[in-house]
Amino acid sequence: MTRLTVVEIKLALKEKGYTNMNDKSQKPKLSMYIHIPFCERKCAYCDFLSFDYRDDKIDAYVEALCKQIKTYEYGGQWQVSTIFFGGGTPSLLTPQQITDIFKAIRETIEVSKGAEISMECNPGTLTEEKIDVYRALGINRISLGVQSIDVDQLKQLGRIHNDKNVFEQYDLIREKGFTNINLDIMYGLPKQTLDEWEKQLDVITALNPEHISAYGLIVEEGTPYERLYEKNPDIFPDEELELAMNWLAHKRLTKAGYVHYEISNYAKPGYECKHNETYWRLIPYIGFGLGASSYMHNKRFDMIDDLEAYISMANNTSDMVAVDSIVESTIQKRMEEYMFLGLRLLEGIDEADFLYTFNCSLTSVYDDNLDYLIKESLIERADAHIRLTPRGIDISNYVLSYFLLTT
Repeated sequence: MTRLTVVEIKLALKEKGYTNMNDKSQKPKLSMYIHIPFCERKCAYCDFLSFDYRDDKIDAYVEALCKQIKTYEYGGQWQVSTIFFGGGTPSLLTPQQITDIFKAIRETIEVSKGAEISMECNPGTLTEEKIDVYRALGINRISLGVQSIDVDQLKQLGRIHNDKNVFEQYDLIREKGFTNINLDIMYGLPKQTLDEWEKQLDVITALNPEHISAYGLIVEEGTPYERLYEKNPDIFPDEELELAMNWLAHKRLTKAGYVHYEISNYAKPGYECKHNETYWRLIPYIGFGLGASSYMHNKRFDMIDDLEAYISMANNTSDMVAVDSIVESTIQKRMEEYMFLGLRLLEGIDEADFLYTFNCSLTSVYDDNLDYLIKESLIERADAHIRLTPRGIDISNYVLSYFLLTT
């Protein structure tokens, strides 16, 4: 296989503006995730840290969340480039609750001008007042959890909305001036056919959002869908049909002008989700809220996931320390994560950036495995990048196993 020499990679680094191998100041600024764990009703397929709406707890949770943000001791050292409100259903919060959280953020950490600020919303939970407040606070990207526009599928998924809610709320978001909207949709659902999936793709592309996330259903342990699968496995699409649905999405969405930039994500040019790219490129981020994860200084932090303990801690301590676990990552583990996450991106792994990040070449670490995977047409090397081939995407978990360095 053709290999880039270290000299060639360093020249590429210079062209990209990386002049000092030890200077990380040119890396993107800090990203921030805010977790809102409440839902109007928990979906049948969901294993995220979330619960049914609890009016008696939500004010106390927001108060605890604000306190955690305000007590972040390193806030003054960073400039936040992306913020993502996830859940749960962040759009369940009142305008005042969202305003309070933003006040805590801006009092603690500088938010860069033009930062991408995303809000996850469920159809049926938005109002004109909420959307106006989002705009006023600087939220500039809405991610709408559509999942399906088929009424029967929505009921089976446990969603609270219907197809009419989707269209009405999408139009309202547009009317209020938002120019960056993502729609989440799912395939591989029980009894779903290829024709049904194609019709949904047609409807979604006709709305013309800037970004579409098309996820294959994963039957998660401990969910109602796991029990449904155990009782009726035949109603779930088989692997062949799921692959056909995945590539149909690729065909229809790219034809409609979307760039397939990550295994499950499509965007109009320039509208790729900057926050999610933080995760895929192993760039530092900080998480606030119940169970939120952070990655900083080569360490991973997880916040506690007990709601009562989280709220109690805020009430009984002057400095809220809600970290449940801290795991320091070895160089080998970081390389694994870099490859696992980076290969989700269709552009793949930039060999120059690998050298910049780890001060060694990609081939010096994965030489034999790269030879084998290229020979098997599972990955390809092009433009100084290593990327999955279409065949490699279909069996990506198998391909990624070749980048394990630790056991």
